[in-house]
Amino acid sequence: MNRPHGTRSHRKGIIGFTLTELLVAIALVVVLVGLLMGGLQKTRQAANRIACLSNLRQVGVVIGLYIADNRVYPGPSNGGQNDVVGSGQLSYLLRNYYAPSIKIGDRTPSIFVCPEWLAWSNHGAGEPPYGYPCYTANHRIILKNGTGVITYDPFASIGDGTQPMRPTQLLGLEGTPDCSYTASREPHGTFSLSRTWAIADIDAAFLSLTANGANAWSPYVPPKTAIHGGTRNILFFDMHAEPVPANRLEDGQLH
Repeated sequence: MNRPHGTRSHRKGIIGFTLTELLVAIALVVVLVGLLMGGLQKTRQAANRIACLSNLRQVGVVIGLYIADNRVYPGPSNGGQNDVVGSGQLSYLLRNYYAPSIKIGDRTPSIFVCPEWLAWSNHGAGEPPYGYPCYTANHRIILKNGTGVITYDPFASIGDGTQPMRPTQLLGLEGTPDCSYTASREPHGTFSLSRTWAIADIDAAFLSLTANGANAWSPYVPPKTAIHGGTRNILFFDMHAEPVPANRLEDGQLH
């Protein structure tokens, strides 16, 4: 008669011990998952940074092919290179060199979209925004000319009545005092194709520079210093691409 009672008591002991152990195990799992997710996020960001750099290198190759045929930079174009194909987008102007069938209104092919920007927009808005910039093109190279300055626009902004520049024209400006991105318009270095950005990752800090403000873009522009965690991927005017610490490109030139 005592056996059932003893058995029930024994089972209670097992159940009590198991629940305690389960709670400890759950706590450990939560900690491990947190650590794992942090590691996965860093891995994803690193992969996206590499993919973005690869994108810009491909864009540089495509621009080089365009220049070889047309002897000018692609344009007229917009400053904001966004996730929808449009007449002012490099993704459309360069279509014959990588995707001839692409049409205005299509989503922009992956080489013209920073994957970290896409991940950021997914996280912030629930889905990628439509028609907002994920890269930006340089339309303002401001060089000293005697006592004044001249602004050069290699890609020729839409609506300004000018045509894109020839690479030889830009090359002829090598060594000219550069006043880009300084409110005082005083030289802070010399112009160089290999040190001046052509296409860059987009973020609020970069847009806030004197010559590049674009508040209308702010709802879908990453607010942090740089989309890749303190680093920007840059395609330079000599068509090489490299990652650059954000604080080395605050004024438009690589120092």
